Amino acid sequence: MKQAKYTYLLILISITIALTIGAQLYWNYTNYLTNKQRITNEIQLSLDNALEEYYADLAKNNYFSIIEEGPYTSGNFLKNIPFDSILSEINPKFIIKKKESIPPLKAYTFSFEDSTMQSAVSVNLSKTDSPSKEKQFLKIKEFNKIKPDNISNITIIKGKHSADSINLITGLNKIIISFQQDTIAYSQVDSLLNIQLAQRNIAISKQLYHYKNDSLYYPEFHLSKPTDLFVTSKSTFLKKNENIQLYFSSPFADALRRSATGILLSLLLSCSIIGCLFYLLHIINNQKQLSEIKNDLISNITHEFKTPIATISVALESLQNFGGLNNPQKTKLYLDTSTQQLTKLQLMVEKLLETAALDNSEYELDLQNINLSNLTEKIVQRQQHLHTNYQFNLNISDPSIYYNLDEFHFENALNNLLDNAVKYGKSQVFIDLKQENNGLILTISDDGKGMKKQHKNKVFEQFFRIPTGNTHTIKGFGIGLYYCKSIIEKTGGTIHIEGIKNNTFIIKLPYDQFH
Repeated sequence: MKQAKYTYLLILISITIALTIGAQLYWNYTNYLTNKQRITNEIQLSLDNALEEYYADLAKNNYFSIIEEGPYTSGNFLKNIPFDSILSEINPKFIIKKKESIPPLKAYTFSFEDSTMQSAVSVNLSKTDSPSKEKQFLKIKEFNKIKPDNISNITIIKGKHSADSINLITGLNKIIISFQQDTIAYSQVDSLLNIQLAQRNIAISKQLYHYKNDSLYYPEFHLSKPTDLFVTSKSTFLKKNENIQLYFSSPFADALRRSATGILLSLLLSCSIIGCLFYLLHIINNQKQLSEIKNDLISNITHEFKTPIATISVALESLQNFGGLNNPQKTKLYLDTSTQQLTKLQLMVEKLLETAALDNSEYELDLQNINLSNLTEKIVQRQQHLHTNYQFNLNISDPSIYYNLDEFHFENALNNLLDNAVKYGKSQVFIDLKQENNGLILTISDDGKGMKKQHKNKVFEQFFRIPTGNTHTIKGFGIGLYYCKSIIEKTGGTIHIEGIKNNTFIIKLPYDQFH
């Protein structure tokens, strides 16, 4: 039942993680598409602004005013103006192609093209002779003047700003000439477009395409387009039969950069949620393992305590009900057996209490300068006496090796290691004590089959026991090696296990504690 609940919880956590990741991916993808569309709109705006600025510059530069001092007399002013000379003075490339009669009207139109035959230009002339009510405060000489040598009484002023200023002067005959070009300086438009894109921090590959009557006008040859992404200019300066399209590469990097903050926050949020869920799962798993260890420990303690208690009960029952008290030899035998079992119970209780005491960080050892060679030899002799069917092989490099340690606890730790070697070995135990340049090394090996790699790092954990299926074939509480590790570390040393075919415990005691 508990395993089923754990499985359901694991599935729920997995679904939560999947939903969290999915929601964040969807949100970031939507945010990316929004930023991509926003960049596309900005590219559209940049193209329109570049064309607006280009045509605004044309309107300023291709704007001329022809003025004559003196009163206006019907249409003689227009008739007497030598347009060929004036236009040639403005631009030598201009060649008059068509010129109509000039009636005494307020507007006159003709067309011409430059000598390179690369562009056609329409010219509109407007006569403005209405007197201004404003005060005359500007002089003609203050304007940018172009005055042909063969024209003595006519002044040509270039620029929209200067032409607007002429309206403030009275007593002048004026003609305004505005040039409208059919061609576009694409390099200039491209430069203006680059400025617009740079202001918006947009870096893309691009290509302008100019269409007239649905036919490609520029470039003359079909170039490979960066992508299928394009925007069409909405400029009002373009004729109805014309459109300019800007093809550009995918703004992936720019859109991703603008989404970086959202992606980072999303990543932090997702990692926090997933981390918390995994931490929760880790805690639940530890609690599950702790519960299993607790149940296993209770079962082992009950079994270990039950055997000596049952033995003592049988001995006492024999004394009471089977005439054991009348037989001194039987009485002594039963009492000795009971005493041995009580001693065993006492040792098990002390081991549990000592293990519990080791969890207290304030627990301190009584360190004294002990002859470790003699202590090791005494412990090995006792183990050999208890386990006569095992061969204990002891090797000590120096009979006078001293070290600062707690004799009582270190003796218990060494006994636990030797007991462990007997439990998991076959017939022999090897003990080696030697000193090296950086400290002492105590090695205890058995001739068993060794343990699996995944168990080597866990054998020093409290209550851990190497399982065989769902059972434990070796008696014990799973606290012996934990006790050894705690005592040795509090002494200042380290312990670890090596070996593949057998188990080899290596204890290293550093020289900073050595005497």
